This record gives sequence, C-alpha cells and structure tokens, in this order.
Amino acid sequence: MLKVHLLGQFDVKRDHASIEIPSRPAQSLLAYLVLSAGTAHRREKLAGLLWPDANEANARSNLRHALWRLRKAIGSDHLLADKISITFNADSDYWLDATTIEDGKQDSVDILLKAVAAYGGELLPGFYEDWVVLERERLRSMFEQKIHSLLDYLVEEQRWTEALEWGERWIALGHVPEPAYRALMIAHGSLGDLAGMAAVYKRCTKALEEELGVEPSEETKSLYEWLAEGGVGSASQWTKRSHEKAPEPASAVHGLLKQWRAQGISLLDLPSLAIVQVSSPGEIPLDDEDASLLIRSALHHAVAVEPWLARAQSEGVAVAALMQVYDSYPRPRVRMKITEALKGLPSGESEVNLLRIAISDDAPPVRAAAAVEAASRNSLEKVVEGLLEDVNSKGGAAATAAFVAVADEVGLPEVVGRYPRLSVGLAIAQRRWSANSPKIRRQVVRAIAGGAIAMALVASIQLVPAAIMKPDLFQASLEFTTLPIWLLSSAILGLFWGGIQGAVVGLNLGIADTVWQGKKRGRLVWAGLAGLVYSFFYILLSLSGGFTPIVGPSIYIPIYVFDGLILGVALSLVVAELGSEKAVRTQFRRSFWASALILLALVPSEMVIYQHDPASAIALDIIFALLFPLGLALAMRDGQDGEKV
Repeated sequence: MLKVHLLGQFDVKRDHASIEIPSRPAQSLLAYLVLSAGTAHRREKLAGLLWPDANEANARSNLRHALWRLRKAIGSDHLLADKISITFNADSDYWLDATTIEDGKQDSVDILLKAVAAYGGELLPGFYEDWVVLERERLRSMFEQKIHSLLDYLVEEQRWTEALEWGERWIALGHVPEPAYRALMIAHGSLGDLAGMAAVYKRCTKALEEELGVEPSEETKSLYEWLAEGGVGSASQWTKRSHEKAPEPASAVHGLLKQWRAQGISLLDLPSLAIVQVSSPGEIPLDDEDASLLIRSALHHAVAVEPWLARAQSEGVAVAALMQVYDSYPRPRVRMKITEALKGLPSGESEVNLLRIAISDDAPPVRAAAAVEAASRNSLEKVVEGLLEDVNSKGGAAATAAFVAVADEVGLPEVVGRYPRLSVGLAIAQRRWSANSPKIRRQVVRAIAGGAIAMALVASIQLVPAAIMKPDLFQASLEFTTLPIWLLSSAILGLFWGGIQGAVVGLNLGIADTVWQGKKRGRLVWAGLAGLVYSFFYILLSLSGGFTPIVGPSIYIPIYVFDGLILGVALSLVVAELGSEKAVRTQFRRSFWASALILLALVPSEMVIYQHDPASAIALDIIFALLFPLGLALAMRDGQDGEKV
C-alpha cells in the first residue's frame, strides 16, 4: 500500500518503506493529484499551476519530467496519464491522511476521533504555492470543525480525560481556539479543579491578547463566570444549549458574506475563501453579490475559480464577475484563468467576451486561447477579420500568435484577406514542432535502439547463409580473421548502420506527422527520403568493393535509390503516426506487411544486380526484410509514446 502523509510533513511510504521524491515540483504534483484522486487534470492546467512563471513549452516539459520522477518513485499503478490529462488512480491501493479528515462524520465520536487524529499539522509546511495555501486553510478549517464537534461530544458524554487531551492538542497546533479553552475549562471544573479552570481562562485571555489583540468572547467570559459560581454539575448542558442556538453552516456563511460586504471588503483573503468553501454546501447556490465577491477573490489569488462559477445563480453573474476582474488588467496568468473559465460557459455573453479578448489582449497565450475558442463557436470570420487588421497594420506578436493558433487548430474561412502566408506557415510548423518535439525525440531514440539492435542481429546472422552457400570462400576468409572478430565487426557495422537508419526514419516520420498532420502524401515522401540511408550504404559499399555487383554504377545506383525509397515507405508502416495505436499485436501485423513490401522490391533488384549469385543475395535480403522491420516495430510498441510518460 502507498501511504501519503501531507499534514504536518511530506512523507510517502510503500509497504512501510520510505520513498524519496527529491524534486519539489514532483512532490507538489503528487500532492495536488492525490488530494483530488479520481479527477482528471488537463496537462496545460497542471503545467500552469505548478510553473506559473515559465512559458508553456518549458512548463509542459517540466511537467513531463516531474511525472517521470513520480512514476519512477511510486510506480505507474497510481498514475493514469494520456496526452491530454493526468489522474491519480482512486482505485489503486493507497491511503491519504487528508482523506481521513474529510471522511469524519459529526455524529460519531469514534469516527471524529479517527479523523482529528490524522491531522498532524498544517498541509505541506514549507510549500507556498497559492493552491497549497487555499487547500491548507480549507483542511485546517475542516479540522477545526471536526475537533470542535468532538470536544462538544466528549463534554456531553463527560469524558473529561479525553476532553483535556484533545483540547490541549488543538491549542498545541499553534492557534488560539476559544472552543478548546472552553472545553478545558468545563473539564477542569467538572473534575473539581477550579484552580485549573481559572488557569485555563487566564491562558486563553493572554493568548488572545498576544496573538490577536482581542479579549475573550462573551461566550467564554459567561462560561468562566458560570463555572466559577459552581455551575459544574450540569456542565454538559452548556454545550447542548450552544448547539441549539448555533445557526446552520450555510446560513452562517451567508451572514458572514453579508457582513464582509457591509464592511466594504471587495476581496477575501485565502483563509476566508477556505471558510466559505468548507462551511457552505456546494449544492446551495450563492446570491449574486456573494458569487461575484467569491469569483473575484479566487481570481485575485489565482486559485480554482470553477467551484464558485458553478454556484452562481446565472451565467450572466459569473461572466460579469470574470470580466470585472479582467478589466482591472491583472497578470497574464490571471487573464488566462479568466479565458479558461469563459471557455467553460456556453452562453452568448461568454462568446462575446471571448471575442473581445481575442481581438484586444496583448498576451500571446491568452489571446490565442480566446481566439481559438471564439473561432470554434460561431465567430470564425469575426476573429480572423479582427486579427488580420492587427497582423497587417501592427504586426503584433499577440495578434500573430492568435492568428496562427486559429489557422492551425480551427482553420481559416474560405475567403481570407491578405496576410503574410510564408511567415504564418513557418509559425504553424514551429508551433506544431514545439508541441510535438518531446514525442519526436523519444520516437527517434526508440527508433535508433530498435534499428541498431535489429541491424546488428541481421549482420551477424547473415554469416550463416555465407557459410552454407559458399563454404570454401567462408573458410578462406577465416584465414585472415577469427570468427569472433568477424562477428563483432559485423555487429558493430550493423549497429552503426541500423542506428542511423532508425534515427532518420523516426525523425522524418515525426516531422511529417507534426507538420503535415494527417496528410498521407507528405508522410510517404518523407518516409521515402529516410530510406535513402539504405541506398547510400549500398552504393558506398559497391563503389568501394565491399559488394560486387555484376552490372555497372549506371544501373545499380538507380536500383539502390529505388529500393531505398520503397524501404522507407515500408518502414513507415511500423513507425505509426504520433499518438496512434502501437499495441504489440498491431505492430507484428504491420511488421509482416512491411517485410512483404521490402521483399517485393529487393528480390527482383538482387536478381538484376547479382546475376552470378542471386541466391546468396536473396537469402541476405530475406533475413534483413524479416528482422529489421520487426525490431523497429517492437521498439515502437505501446508504452513508448512520449505522452504516456
């Protein structure tokens, strides 16, 4: 079982053995995912949340590296990832201390005891990201509700020793909780220790003065006076009366929000946001003014705004609150959150404001995101028209980035005005390369490994037909070198040759899949060019005397070039498009068809080039045609794609 402690410390254990996760970003990523286990988080959201100051490409690269570290540390069973999102597997075998806090019910002392016992301190001490601060306050508020209820029940059931223990533990966490002091006062008074009761009241008074600069509440003062006058015989009745007078949490929160607005508070701090989030049930809608206040406050602190948007009574209120913050011209990071929030609202008002952002924002990522969303709805022509005006007149980076994003993701309308086609085309290619370069790099590495190993095996096995078909020549060759050295040199040449061939095939097809997305013709052209590596080696060896074709260069060079082109096309079958299925069974099937295509091209060629001994050449080609595509296919099987990391 994986045990994750986030309260009071960051500690991860598997089967009672500590797991070291030295990277702070990887720790933050695990904490965020496990706290919302079962929820799929989009990669771009996680990248922006954990690396807010990095550009998109660097943030996504950092995310992949942190995810790789996590998988290496805790295993892959707990993390579900695809090219779009990452999820902590809620069905995996794990335990989280924060979950125990949230699971505790307020109608059972035993469950409450278990819940508060799991609270070892504040969430992730030493972490200062905004989302941590908000979640820390939320859990602290939830803990205080639970331990408050626990102390009330312990007092009602006259379990004085436990009331003393948990009251002191609450105080020891560094806060000044008056309910804890009141529980201690009642427990000491009920045990006949009036001096202890008075000492607790003095501690409470001193702590409140030093920490908050206030006096004890009227409730605490009244309790002290009541206990001092001998009211200990029915002390538990004090708690029962307090419960009877206590308002419902939702009503209390609405009253608190009204009070804050009356005081002229336009933005809540993170602790206040956490109090509202914990105390007000999510299914209860908020008043318009309350929803606006909470939406503005969440955006100000750059924390999740979606929960408050969902609780607004109308999308108009939500959109108005979002745009009120947008008009204050916050940081691009916050403007991006506003744009993402508008994308989740299907109303016409959100579309109008997305179009406004698409036409006017000066941050390229924000403007591009808004432009793509607005164009994807019903405003393609308006978006393109507005962007073209800026692109042609000012040449601004934000307008150009938005125009390129729309052209790449949505497409341009049939009639488009004048625009710099070459620079836009290059920008689209660069954009696609930036998005897919990590996957291409991993594909190239896999292709190098698969090609090198397969070709080394081919080069070594090819000695067998030579020994069978030409034993005299084989024995004569062994007089100049030993068999182990011959095998080693053949394997090294195969590694070099196959590695280069695999690298070029992986790179060319990665470029084709990225730049010419879904266009088969472009993919076949680049695949054919990759096969010219094979042609180059055969031409070089024939010209240097390593091979002895019976025909001249004017014949065998064009044949080798043709064979190379066919080889490249055949290998494109086993190097599937980026992001497509690469299951083992599928790869075996692709390898078979690639081998058949290679043999159809090479066998006739060998019969022309090596007319004096075609059998040996054909035997070598069969070995190559069977093993090389298979090695490359297996290197590309599922689990090797970059986005699965």
